[in-house]
Amino acid sequence: MYQSFIDLMLEQKRATGLPPVPASFRVSAMNAFLQRVLLVALPAIAMGFVDSPEKALFVTIAYIGIQFIENHLLIPILMKEGIDLPPALTIVAQSLMAIVFGVLGLLVAVPLLATVMIGARMATSDKNSL
Repeated sequence: MYQSFIDLMLEQKRATGLPPVPASFRVSAMNAFLQRVLLVALPAIAMGFVDSPEKALFVTIAYIGIQFIENHLLIPILMKEGIDLPPALTIVAQSLMAIVFGVLGLLVAVPLLATVMIGARMATSDKNSL
């Protein structure tokens, strides 16, 4: 068993001959793949198979389409615009939402804060600048 992440990277270097950084990128990519496909897609597709193979095919196509739209359209647009949220306000919003609504409140605090901030900025800006 590996004692640390550094031991794992050094072992990967010995096994693959690549420097540790690309080896760690492969570990990160595999982790992302496992999270997105095995933990999200496969249970949904399996539930589709419970009903019918056609529904499982529909779920698979929907999952691929949603991932494509998110990764190639939505994320670049959001990253380009970049929402400027004040860190202190973010922490306060997360704390209040977590106290009032628990874990679900913590998960929706930042998107809700971003929505409110954008609405406030649009309301206070010039009509000509929009």
